[in-house]
Amino acid sequence: MSNVIKAEWFKLRKDLSFRTLLLCIAAAAIVYPLLVIMDHTAGEPEVTSLEFMQNVLAGNAYVLKFSAALLAGFFISSEYSTGVMKCIASSGNSRIRLFAAKLLVFTVGTALLALTLPVVATAVMVIANGDAGSLPLPFVLRALGFTVLYAAGFAGIAALFSTLLTDSGKSIGFLFILFLLADSLFAGAGGFIPFIGTLYDYSIFKLVNNVPIMERSGGQLSAMVVVPVVWFLMFGALGILAFRKKEIK
Repeated sequence: MSNVIKAEWFKLRKDLSFRTLLLCIAAAAIVYPLLVIMDHTAGEPEVTSLEFMQNVLAGNAYVLKFSAALLAGFFISSEYSTGVMKCIASSGNSRIRLFAAKLLVFTVGTALLALTLPVVATAVMVIANGDAGSLPLPFVLRALGFTVLYAAGFAGIAALFSTLLTDSGKSIGFLFILFLLADSLFAGAGGFIPFIGTLYDYSIFKLVNNVPIMERSGGQLSAMVVVPVVWFLMFGALGILAFRKKEIK
């Protein structure tokens, strides 16, 4: 299993799409706080690093979703069309191990992309403002931890559908539409079917928007932790099932 994971990690590090996404997000993370500082009008109160980080985390939900969709298309689906997946499947390793290793490394890659914007952008703002003390360490660690958890949740969904669709363009297009419209569809259907409304309340699509919030009750914190883990395990299991039954050409 460790050798399979090492092979997948090597492929991720060498993957051009992953490197390009990482560099683009990092560049945006450096430029954005500088634009905020330059746009500051004299006489207005400065934006603290805490306020800035909360704003970045709110927008980072979209970066997280789109990064998962793009990386899934290029890192997973493309291997079906290029024939790499056929070679991997015939390597002698069980399909469960192969998919589990692919999912684990893909999740790490998605988490790294999701962390880049809040970490780099906030660091630039702290350096510019010199107000590192305005950032409560427990909030920072909790927010970054939640970012990793929700990156894993969305990675599980992306890995499943990229395995089912096996085409980069189709996978990316479908996942973009799914991640963009899920909130509207769930919220709209929940107005007519209470069960769907309850499901949406405990879905990663809704709870990911709560990452920037500082104050939460114990029950809310538990839900924020448990829900992405459950979704990751659930969609990971579905992905394994789909991969085991899939005919790879």
